[in-house]
Amino acid sequence: MILMTTLQLSGVLPNVTDFNGALFLGYIKVFVSLLKYIPQVYRNWQRQSTKGWSILNVMLDFTGGSLSFLQIFIDGANTGDWNVFGGGGSFNIAKFCLSVISIVFDIIFMIQHYILYNPKRRARIDQTREKNELESFI
Repeated sequence: MILMTTLQLSGVLPNVTDFNGALFLGYIKVFVSLLKYIPQVYRNWQRQSTKGWSILNVMLDFTGGSLSFLQIFIDGANTGDWNVFGGGGSFNIAKFCLSVISIVFDIIFMIQHYILYNPKRRARIDQTREKNELESFI
């Protein structure tokens, strides 16, 4: 952030008057969020388990993403300005992308935790396998 501020004030960046440092940082946050979620989805798939992290954090993140998404539309309705790509509009594209990414990945995590890799379901499957193996020996 210090580097971007210095470059902006020194006039090194083109169209410095049009440069929005906060929006640029928002784009960086979107990229970092993608880097945060993708490895976790892959790791859960690779281990076939969600053991080791709390689903409550995912639920809170989903709630935050949903409320953020809702706030964007409430702000747009209040101002009557739906300008998506700047020009003084109230629509924050970085916030919109963050909320959508958060919601999508949280849904993936919930599916992994409750449906695909549910520990209770896996325990029942393992018990059934063990029972079938024991019956095959008898």
